[in-house]
Amino acid sequence: MLKESIIKTDLENIKYYSVRKYALNPYFDDFIANDIVSLMEKYNNVMKSAPIRLYHLYVLRYLKGYTQEDIASEMGFTHTTIHSMQLSLIQWLSENIKKDD
Repeated sequence: MLKESIIKTDLENIKYYSVRKYALNPYFDDFIANDIVSLMEKYNNVMKSAPIRLYHLYVLRYLKGYTQEDIASEMGFTHTTIHSMQLSLIQWLSENIKKDD
């Protein structure tokens, strides 16, 4: 089990990389690769078994970089529901991701 605070930080780093990977990847090729790539793979692998709504939220929020408002519009839910789903996603990841993965 991983602490929720670590998951939140990891997710924000994944989002930062995901929306900027085309700008960052050339640096990884020319200099040193960053651990963010393996971290993202770790989370992506765990998300394969997530409930579909949480998976959809993860893709939109952290891989596409959408705001909660954008996600609410895309998924057809209220902002309050998206916020609740966000908390559920973090809790689900906390229960399903291992520190050593």
